[in-house]
Amino acid sequence: MREASLPEGGVVARASRAANAGPRGDSSAGASPREPRVCVVVITQNVQDRIAECLESVGWADDIVVVDSHSTDATRQICRQYTDKIYQRTYHYAADQKNFGIQQAIGEYVLVLDADERVTEGLAREIRRVLGGPAPADVYCIPRRLIIHGRWIRFGGEYPKARPRLFRNGVASYRNQRAHAPLQYDCRDELLNGDVLHYSYGSLADLFKRVNTFSTRRAQDLVESGRTIRWYHFLWAGGSFLHRYLLRGGFRDGVLGFFYCAAMSLYVLALYAKAWYAQHPLTPVPTTPRDAVTEREPRWR
Repeated sequence: MREASLPEGGVVARASRAANAGPRGDSSAGASPREPRVCVVVITQNVQDRIAECLESVGWADDIVVVDSHSTDATRQICRQYTDKIYQRTYHYAADQKNFGIQQAIGEYVLVLDADERVTEGLAREIRRVLGGPAPADVYCIPRRLIIHGRWIRFGGEYPKARPRLFRNGVASYRNQRAHAPLQYDCRDELLNGDVLHYSYGSLADLFKRVNTFSTRRAQDLVESGRTIRWYHFLWAGGSFLHRYLLRGGFRDGVLGFFYCAAMSLYVLALYAKAWYAQHPLTPVPTTPRDAVTEREPRWR
């Protein structure tokens, strides 16, 4: 299932990271020699405001691989404090970058994170414990806490939804699509109790901006898959809001919960509308001088 990805550009550095060393060479949190080695893969692009916290949270890992999309800020300089394995690669979509990073990982297990995510101390301890135990699973699913504007979105179906993040090297890869690509594998998985913290949206403006971006990418995936958009697909937007806000308790998150459920409903509507428009482009109506909008004096003058 792995999709080969050839490196583009150059590698900033490929020297091995010292095992269990944080940015200051702290080795006190090291794993026992009998535990499988864990490599963390992170993709970045102009994330200088959040990448340090992400990499700080995985200082216990044996290796870190960063796949950077030609950042123009201080992202790479910050990453060098934590790892020497920083690859420069043109961004096409997240799944492609992650699959490339997985191919560079050296270790028995791979943990994939986004730059806006953090591993809690409890999760780090749990990972070391389960991997050091007898017969660890091939894939581990990890719950994620969504944080918006400093507040945890606990309801609306977001928590404790778990996603596969930690897996044995070589058994999984991401589906080749532009947005929300799932991890594909055909082996045993287990659920971990620790959380990943996801600081995805810094504000409501950021939330709706990403709704527009990711709905465009997902619509392109739908069009390229050959799926025909029907009228009833648009009804799913309203159904999505009712499901999240009422059935899954999104109202319990207050006003922010309402806005989040509304944004996810808008995402569904936007992606199907964009896919439908790509399949049924509207013909522009020619205008005549009589149709042109002219400035008129206000009636109250």
